[in-house]
Amino acid sequence: MREPRNWAGIRRQHSMTRSLALREDAGVRGMVSQRQFAKQTLVYFPDASRVVHGSDDRPNQRYEVPQGTVVIALRHEPETIELVENTTMVTLELQDDLLCDMAQTVLGRVDTALVASSGIVDTRLTALFETLRTEHLAGYPTGQVFAEAIERSIVAFLLTHHATEVGLPADAKGGLAPFQARRVSEYIEDRLSDTITIRDLAATCQLSISHFSRNFAVTFQETPRRYLMRRRLLRAKDLLRGADTSLLDVAQLTGFQTQQHFSRVFAHATGTTPGTFRRANG
Repeated sequence: MREPRNWAGIRRQHSMTRSLALREDAGVRGMVSQRQFAKQTLVYFPDASRVVHGSDDRPNQRYEVPQGTVVIALRHEPETIELVENTTMVTLELQDDLLCDMAQTVLGRVDTALVASSGIVDTRLTALFETLRTEHLAGYPTGQVFAEAIERSIVAFLLTHHATEVGLPADAKGGLAPFQARRVSEYIEDRLSDTITIRDLAATCQLSISHFSRNFAVTFQETPRRYLMRRRLLRAKDLLRGADTSLLDVAQLTGFQTQQHFSRVFAHATGTTPGTFRRANG
């Protein structure tokens, strides 16, 4: 994301996780921000405000922004924001792989995009943003899982109420090429004990994250995140069938951060704990 130019005020940012990109800006009356978002970006107004907004194909227009408004910003389009009064804005940048994964989960398809909106006011969405903002300003004391769950809830809400179906790119309609599918599956199998990002997988196919995610879903009939988790759990089951590997080692060999995280994910996916599975299949 480009940094706003001519933006004065306070900027608070915490780098907690790879997927959560949240910041808060407090600007003063008369300040002008020229920006262009490469990622899908949401802008939350915790307080009522007034702004003037314009873009290349839209003339400047003044908006009365109610308290708790969420804006789905334009993507890949230059825009200008002028503050009519002192304004606080909370910006949340969404990763393409998260949008793809959530679209599959919520809507059952990946050919979906959020519709740009000048303002959404909904008490449920406001409550989610306020909770995430509180965590952000406090340095995320409740941890990664809590913060990312709020982010995913925000995305689920917007996909349900403010999304549209889009056509797949021409290179995505047929999925990955056979050599790309083989390369990415081998990459995953060789690194199940490591941290693997969607960016890493896209790089193996020399595709952008968004195009890779869509191509992958066409080829494998599931999102990259789901495929990766399924392969980790299958590897874990193979290891659990042997008596010599501790649960901690199984967790580490399949890429989970802790034994507790592994046990929680395994139980959610299979309906049984790793220990119970081992006793039944050892």
